[in-house]
Amino acid sequence: MLPLGRLRIRGFEDHERQSRLTPAEQRTHLTLWAIFRSPLMMGGDLPSLNAATLALLTYAEVLAVDQHSTRNREIFTRGNQVAWAADFSGASEKYLAVFNLDDHAPADVAVRWSELGLDGKCAVRDLW
Repeated sequence: MLPLGRLRIRGFEDHERQSRLTPAEQRTHLTLWAIFRSPLMMGGDLPSLNAATLALLTYAEVLAVDQHSTRNREIFTRGNQVAWAADFSGASEKYLAVFNLDDHAPADVAVRWSELGLDGKCAVRDLW
């Protein structure tokens, strides 16, 4: 479940509570679920979502990764760096998601074209 937005509403023993994920953590969470092709089940209160969270959950290009990609797979885990790839259904394009698992230091994550089954010059576009 994607724990986004208001997670607990009034009327329960505990008080109302919002997700504790930062905007960057929410985007990372959705990226993971999309590249894994996981069912996208939102665990918050839809009517009270803020505009930023609603935009995140309805972003068509990222939803396409979840709904229409094929051959989703881990490319590597190198220490605190992880890369996943998937094929763009019916085309030669690839999806790539890279993650830095180190909470304390930014990192450059390098992926060779050959690791994606590509060669020559390639164009790259960030979906986010």
